[in-house]
Amino acid sequence: MRRSIIFLIICLQFLCIRGAFAQINEELIGGLNRALDFELKLKRQCEYNRDKFDVPMPYHRIILEKEDKIGALTDLIPRIGGKISAKGLAIDKGEFLFGALNSDAYYEIQLVQIYDAILAKFGHPEVIRFISPARNHAYQHFMLLTNMAQKVMYENLVDKRLKSSK
Repeated sequence: MRRSIIFLIICLQFLCIRGAFAQINEELIGGLNRALDFELKLKRQCEYNRDKFDVPMPYHRIILEKEDKIGALTDLIPRIGGKISAKGLAIDKGEFLFGALNSDAYYEIQLVQIYDAILAKFGHPEVIRFISPARNHAYQHFMLLTNMAQKVMYENLVDKRLKSSK
Protein backbone atom coordinates (compact mmCIF):
# COMPACT_ATOMS: atom_id res chain seq x y z
CA MET A 1 0.00 0.00 0.00
CA ARG A 2 2.84 2.36 0.88
CA ARG A 3 4.52 1.70 -2.46
CA SER A 4 1.27 2.42 -4.27
CA ILE A 5 0.92 5.77 -2.56
CA ILE A 6 4.53 6.68 -3.29
CA PHE A 7 4.10 5.64 -6.92
CA LEU A 8 0.96 7.78 -7.26
CA ILE A 9 2.70 10.78 -5.69
CA ILE A 10 5.52 10.39 -8.18
CA CYS A 11 2.98 10.18 -11.01
CA LEU A 12 1.29 13.36 -9.81
CA GLN A 13 4.65 15.15 -9.72
CA PHE A 14 5.25 14.02 -13.28
CA LEU A 15 1.86 15.34 -14.32
CA CYS A 16 2.50 18.73 -12.75
CA ILE A 17 5.38 19.38 -15.13
CA ARG A 18 3.26 18.65 -18.19
CA GLY A 19 3.77 22.18 -19.41
CA ALA A 20 7.54 21.69 -19.37
CA PHE A 21 7.31 19.64 -22.56
CA ALA A 22 7.26 21.97 -25.57
CA GLN A 23 5.08 19.54 -27.44
CA ILE A 24 3.64 16.13 -26.83
CA ASN A 25 6.21 13.52 -27.70
CA GLU A 26 4.50 10.76 -29.64
CA GLU A 27 7.48 8.47 -29.15
CA LEU A 28 7.16 8.77 -25.37
CA ILE A 29 3.43 8.06 -25.54
CA GLY A 30 4.14 5.08 -27.80
CA GLY A 31 6.64 3.75 -25.28
CA LEU A 32 4.19 4.21 -22.44
CA ASN A 33 1.51 2.38 -24.46
CA ARG A 34 3.93 -0.50 -25.11
CA ALA A 35 4.65 -0.65 -21.39
CA LEU A 36 0.91 -0.63 -20.68
CA ASP A 37 0.42 -3.48 -23.19
CA PHE A 38 2.98 -5.60 -21.34
CA GLU A 39 1.62 -4.67 -17.91
CA LEU A 40 -1.89 -5.74 -19.00
CA LYS A 41 -0.60 -8.97 -20.53
CA LEU A 42 1.47 -9.86 -17.50
CA LYS A 43 -1.38 -9.17 -15.09
CA ARG A 44 -3.74 -11.45 -17.04
CA GLN A 45 -0.97 -14.03 -17.48
CA CYS A 46 -0.24 -14.10 -13.75
CA GLU A 47 -3.95 -14.40 -12.90
CA TYR A 48 -4.29 -17.31 -15.34
CA ASN A 49 -1.20 -19.12 -14.01
CA ARG A 50 -2.15 -18.51 -10.38
CA ASP A 51 -5.56 -20.09 -10.95
CA LYS A 52 -4.42 -22.92 -13.23
CA PHE A 53 -1.50 -24.10 -11.11
CA ASP A 54 -2.97 -23.08 -7.73
CA VAL A 55 0.16 -21.12 -6.85
CA PRO A 56 -0.75 -17.94 -4.98
CA MET A 57 2.81 -16.71 -4.48
CA PRO A 58 4.62 -14.97 -6.07
CA TYR A 59 1.65 -14.23 -8.33
CA HIS A 60 -0.47 -12.46 -5.72
CA ARG A 61 2.17 -9.79 -5.09
CA ILE A 62 2.88 -9.33 -8.79
CA ILE A 63 -0.82 -8.95 -9.66
CA LEU A 64 -1.31 -6.25 -7.02
CA GLU A 65 1.68 -4.28 -8.25
CA LYS A 66 0.58 -4.68 -11.88
CA GLU A 67 -2.82 -3.22 -11.00
CA ASP A 68 -1.07 -0.14 -9.56
CA LYS A 69 1.09 0.33 -12.67
CA ILE A 70 -1.85 -0.15 -15.04
CA GLY A 71 -3.89 2.43 -13.14
CA ALA A 72 -1.03 4.92 -13.11
CA LEU A 73 -0.29 4.47 -16.82
CA THR A 74 -3.95 4.74 -17.84
CA ASP A 75 -4.16 7.99 -15.87
CA LEU A 76 -0.84 9.35 -17.09
CA ILE A 77 -1.12 8.87 -20.85
CA PRO A 78 -4.27 11.00 -21.34
CA ARG A 79 -3.02 13.66 -18.93
CA ILE A 80 0.09 14.30 -21.00
CA GLY A 81 -2.08 14.57 -24.10
CA GLY A 82 -1.77 11.07 -25.48
CA LYS A 83 -4.31 8.43 -26.35
CA ILE A 84 -4.32 4.97 -24.86
CA SER A 85 -3.82 2.50 -27.68
CA ALA A 86 -2.78 -0.47 -25.56
CA LYS A 87 -5.14 -3.42 -25.67
CA GLY A 88 -3.03 -6.00 -23.91
CA LEU A 89 -1.29 -8.86 -25.63
CA ALA A 90 -2.58 -12.42 -25.78
CA ILE A 91 -1.61 -14.64 -22.87
CA ASP A 92 0.28 -17.93 -23.13
CA LYS A 93 -1.53 -20.99 -21.82
CA GLY A 94 1.29 -23.24 -20.72
CA GLU A 95 0.79 -26.77 -19.47
CA PHE A 96 3.52 -26.86 -16.84
CA LEU A 97 4.32 -24.50 -13.99
CA PHE A 98 8.04 -24.42 -14.77
CA GLY A 99 7.39 -23.27 -18.35
CA ALA A 100 4.81 -20.72 -17.22
CA LEU A 101 7.23 -19.21 -14.70
CA ASN A 102 9.99 -18.97 -17.29
CA SER A 103 7.62 -17.43 -19.82
CA ASP A 104 6.44 -14.84 -17.31
CA ALA A 105 10.04 -14.03 -16.37
CA TYR A 106 10.87 -13.56 -20.07
CA TYR A 107 8.04 -11.04 -20.48
CA GLU A 108 9.11 -9.20 -17.33
CA ILE A 109 12.60 -8.77 -18.80
CA GLN A 110 11.05 -7.47 -22.01
CA LEU A 111 9.13 -4.96 -19.90
CA VAL A 112 12.39 -3.92 -18.20
CA GLN A 113 13.87 -3.35 -21.67
CA ILE A 114 10.89 -1.17 -22.65
CA TYR A 115 11.33 0.91 -19.51
CA ASP A 116 15.10 1.11 -20.14
CA ALA A 117 14.47 2.37 -23.68
CA ILE A 118 12.14 5.06 -22.35
CA LEU A 119 14.70 6.06 -19.73
CA ALA A 120 17.51 6.19 -22.30
CA LYS A 121 15.52 8.29 -24.76
CA PHE A 122 13.69 10.54 -22.32
CA GLY A 123 16.16 11.20 -19.53
CA HIS A 124 14.24 14.10 -18.02
CA PRO A 125 14.28 13.89 -14.21
CA GLU A 126 10.49 13.77 -14.20
CA VAL A 127 10.40 10.78 -16.57
CA ILE A 128 13.06 9.05 -14.51
CA ARG A 129 11.03 9.55 -11.31
CA PHE A 130 8.01 7.96 -12.95
CA ILE A 131 9.61 5.10 -14.90
CA SER A 132 12.40 4.08 -12.54
CA PRO A 133 10.15 2.56 -9.82
CA ALA A 134 8.09 0.72 -12.45
CA ARG A 135 11.27 -0.65 -14.02
CA ASN A 136 12.58 -1.77 -10.64
CA HIS A 137 9.32 -3.58 -9.89
CA ALA A 138 9.48 -5.38 -13.24
CA TYR A 139 13.03 -6.48 -12.44
CA GLN A 140 11.97 -7.66 -8.97
CA HIS A 141 9.14 -9.65 -10.57
CA PHE A 142 11.66 -11.23 -12.94
CA MET A 143 13.77 -12.28 -9.95
CA LEU A 144 10.75 -13.66 -8.07
CA LEU A 145 9.65 -15.70 -11.07
CA THR A 146 13.10 -17.09 -11.87
CA ASN A 147 13.68 -18.02 -8.22
CA MET A 148 10.32 -19.79 -8.14
CA ALA A 149 11.16 -21.59 -11.41
CA GLN A 150 14.46 -22.80 -9.92
CA LYS A 151 12.63 -24.01 -6.83
CA VAL A 152 10.10 -25.92 -8.95
CA MET A 153 12.88 -27.45 -11.05
CA TYR A 154 14.80 -28.51 -7.92
CA GLU A 155 11.69 -30.05 -6.35
CA ASN A 156 10.99 -31.99 -9.56
CA LEU A 157 14.56 -33.32 -9.61
CA VAL A 158 14.34 -34.39 -5.98
CA ASP A 159 11.00 -36.10 -6.60
CA LYS A 160 12.41 -38.00 -9.60
CA ARG A 161 15.46 -39.14 -7.61
CA LEU A 162 13.29 -40.29 -4.73
CA LYS A 163 11.04 -42.26 -7.06
CA SER A 164 13.97 -43.85 -8.91
CA SER A 165 15.69 -44.88 -5.67
CA LYS A 166 12.66 -46.86 -4.45
